[in-house]
Amino acid sequence: MKRMIILLSLFVGACATPTPAPNTTASVATPVVAAAPTAAATVSGVDADTQAMIAKAHAMGYFPRQQNGQTVYCKRETPIGSRLPETTCMTEAALLDVIRNVATTQQNLNRPVACSGGRCTTG
Repeated sequence: MKRMIILLSLFVGACATPTPAPNTTASVATPVVAAAPTAAATVSGVDADTQAMIAKAHAMGYFPRQQNGQTVYCKRETPIGSRLPETTCMTEAALLDVIRNVATTQQNLNRPVACSGGRCTTG
């Protein structure tokens, strides 16, 4: 349930606000080692699916970062009720799950709903 709320808030936040410019300042816990200059930049040795995933992640406000020799994708957000931004990082597999869940949620929200006699069905 908590995961669904987080995903829904990511979706709503991505739709409601413009994407801010990536912040290049380092977090205390995780220093920035390398970041991609643009989402459209082609990286040698990376297949087209990974480049498409990186582009979608960049559009959602995520940026790549090296952490313990592994590439993770991070997003800097300010939680509700706080003025201090936090950096949240996830692995490529977790980011793929987020991207798939956002796409599924968008598809579900675009389905027509028919209500008749107190019953609603999706078409």
